[in-house]
Amino acid sequence: MTLGAGPRPESTLDFLIRAGAVKAPARSLFTVDSAGSAMMEWRVLRLPDRSQALVVRRREAGNDLCSITTEDLAQALRRWPDVIEDGFVVVREGDEWLVSLAPASSFDLFAALDENGGLLLSGTVAGLLQQGFPQANVDPDALADRFVGALTVDSSDTVVRGIKRIIGGHEVRACAGQLAVSRWWEPRKLAIHHDLTLKRAGAELRRIAEAVVRRNLPADGPVGVHLSGGRDSSVLCALTASQLADEGRTVHALTALPSANLPDGDERYQFDEGSAAAATAARFRNVEHHLFRPEPLPLATILDKLHRRIGEPIHQPVSLGWIWPQLSFCSDLGLPTLLTGDSGNFTVSTGGLLNLSDVWREKGLVAWFRASAEVVRSGGVTMRDLVRESFGGSLPLPLYKAGRKRGQPSILPNDFSFFKEAMRGKLQAISPQNEDPRPPTSARALVQEIAANRCNPMPLGRFDFGVELLAPWNDRELFELVLSIPSAMLVSAPDRRLLFEEAFGDLVPQEVSRPRKRGQQNVDFHAAFDRTDLETAVERYRASAQCREVIDLDRLAKAANRWPTERRTDMRHLSYWIGQFLPAFSLASFLNSRDFPDAGAFAPTADSLHAGHEPHTG
Repeated sequence: MTLGAGPRPESTLDFLIRAGAVKAPARSLFTVDSAGSAMMEWRVLRLPDRSQALVVRRREAGNDLCSITTEDLAQALRRWPDVIEDGFVVVREGDEWLVSLAPASSFDLFAALDENGGLLLSGTVAGLLQQGFPQANVDPDALADRFVGALTVDSSDTVVRGIKRIIGGHEVRACAGQLAVSRWWEPRKLAIHHDLTLKRAGAELRRIAEAVVRRNLPADGPVGVHLSGGRDSSVLCALTASQLADEGRTVHALTALPSANLPDGDERYQFDEGSAAAATAARFRNVEHHLFRPEPLPLATILDKLHRRIGEPIHQPVSLGWIWPQLSFCSDLGLPTLLTGDSGNFTVSTGGLLNLSDVWREKGLVAWFRASAEVVRSGGVTMRDLVRESFGGSLPLPLYKAGRKRGQPSILPNDFSFFKEAMRGKLQAISPQNEDPRPPTSARALVQEIAANRCNPMPLGRFDFGVELLAPWNDRELFELVLSIPSAMLVSAPDRRLLFEEAFGDLVPQEVSRPRKRGQQNVDFHAAFDRTDLETAVERYRASAQCREVIDLDRLAKAANRWPTERRTDMRHLSYWIGQFLPAFSLASFLNSRDFPDAGAFAPTADSLHAGHEPHTG
């Protein structure tokens, strides 16, 4: 199966960097085209050995790129210096190129080699396809990996053979016609500071969070913030507003609400977080609060356009139902930036019962009993809860199931029924044990995995709206801080986050810092997408040979025809539509957006069923 450039009514170029073949003259080493990426800047440095290096960084207010020295660059190849912050370095070492990307970077970065051995870097797969890969081969195994999806990507492979993804904290070496990706920043080796106190840790978290927000703000004008009503987006909005108040700048807080005139929650979840969001917004005079209720969007039209421009499948499109109207709103107001609280639950609001799983490993059972007693005294937690969260991930599955509460929600199996046999086999081979309800074996290991391999959101806002979608809490300093904190300090009841309260308790209202229920977003996903658009798109996808080969379009069409028209909150309903239909529909859009002339690429063989790929465990 080969991947062509496909139709191109709009530009797909985010940025493109050409680094000449290693034998090229020094004067022609780098060519940079930053069309569509106004927030990046670069500088070419001449090193002591008379070679050249390219430094690329996300543009930041008040931080001049000219301040970077050759000593800073040399340090960047070992440990990323503060002066560079979020960016990457391209340098030639002998007969090979080295590209090093900052940990937890906001850059989407992809690499490939052209026919002359020159190195190509771009912010999208599509940008590379249009420069040197008129007929690139698609990798069915990587496509299956991308579909199964996870919070992290544990492979540098993209859906196109020959194009590698560079994740934050990784480097790629180009030599002898090959690309090799490896990790240079290892959060799993960070030391735990057992002498830290909660007060000191909270003060340091506040200091870093304030600096991180400052780095992500545009130099002037108003700013958009997605405000859900949860801890992460609330403190993001509060810090943004407090920093901009003295400058007389406005923060536009954008809150997505469920459909009107329906119950706003159930026993466990709060569907409408508008009141909590409003309580945060009301604390700051320079915050204007805007509410968005779902209206039917043409999902297929949006996905088709994005897939042509990005060149990779969007695994889970459900969030487009609320982020797309907010990006459009920001564009109409001329806002250059929309900040989100993504990754905050692993950094600024980290903690909970699962951290007990690490207390007994770090300090022994005496410390575990002490921490457990504190949590029980705070109320709402039983000894069964403590044992399940502490040791459940390590227990044999039958024993864990025997100890579960009756009626407790479980993860429903995904049989990938919208796929033809060959792709379904690949997906089932790498998907997690769907029916395994056990929690992760370690909270610390989960955060380490997120920090090491977290992929940033696709550049959704840049192409259609000219709005930069940024996640400040996905930050290297924040990850390093929380991973240095003893687990006993992070243990808390489900409604508490002690480190968050210490650091930000004065910024957000109590209904945010200590919510009675968890918020649940996308509860009215059915109202966000137009059924007719879905039905029409499936019929259009039938003309695509690759869609017919991979997707069961008859089953997909029947499902689109009975797209839900009312709210249902049971897990089976949500699992079917959000977990199965929408990802399959998105993959059909991706396959239709590109040209795959040859058939049979997904035919299974005796020894090729997802060869070389490990099952996802995230």
